[in-house]
Amino acid sequence: MRLTESDARSLAQMPVIQEPDPEGFYNPSQALQEQYVGISFDAAYEQASRFLNYSFEHCDGEPPTRLLDFGCGWGRMLKLLRKMPEFAETELHGCDVSPDALEAVRRTSPRVWVTPCDPFPPSRYASSCFGRVLAFSVFSHLAESAHLAWAAEFARIVHPGGHAVITVQGDKYLDLCEDYRSGAKPITHPWHQDLANSFAEPDARARFDAGEFLFKERRLHPDGAAPTYGEAVVPRSYIEARWGDAGFDLIDWNDRWGQNWCVLRRR
Repeated sequence: MRLTESDARSLAQMPVIQEPDPEGFYNPSQALQEQYVGISFDAAYEQASRFLNYSFEHCDGEPPTRLLDFGCGWGRMLKLLRKMPEFAETELHGCDVSPDALEAVRRTSPRVWVTPCDPFPPSRYASSCFGRVLAFSVFSHLAESAHLAWAAEFARIVHPGGHAVITVQGDKYLDLCEDYRSGAKPITHPWHQDLANSFAEPDARARFDAGEFLFKERRLHPDGAAPTYGEAVVPRSYIEARWGDAGFDLIDWNDRWGQNWCVLRRR
């Protein structure tokens, strides 16, 4: 069971949806795709394929009865999964805080359930209802309070023996910020300046190496009560300890790509 580049390209070449919206596979506009993941079409699907293939390699057993893409954006992973014969009988769910993203999934992905969620749990899902939850580039942006709250919520909605597959930023992200600060990389975009200003404290690296969760705020919770969205840099030891407290065992950690990818099994 594996997704190939041709699988990704076949979806990337689907037409952009028009009015009205029939049942079938379509792509949201390029602008909407890039709004959520920074890339579009072939590049977006190929990135999603790599992450899904990683999950296939490390989540043992048959495809789950129910799978959730947490922070699904415009639904690229759900589309890829819906195309796979092995997942034909899997009930696919997506949730996101963005109504626009969920509307894009609804209009462009057949036989997928979408549900809104808030920045903090609880979610609307029943306990132990999922065999697998995916979260690509979500926990890399959550403040510590939200991170821990969702780890506990994943433990509630994933049944024993099920898996959570997530990504977090690691020490490579600290290196990237330093490269922009030092001039090793040119600043050609406002985001680059944000990176240069992030984690600039002299002790940031030492705190990370000691297992501390680092966070740079980007946006406030809608009620202004607490920062929940930004750039989070999370050590492996933190994931092992805090997700362990929530009821998960870390079974794989991969730092080959920009973010660190990890697979956790629910005890």
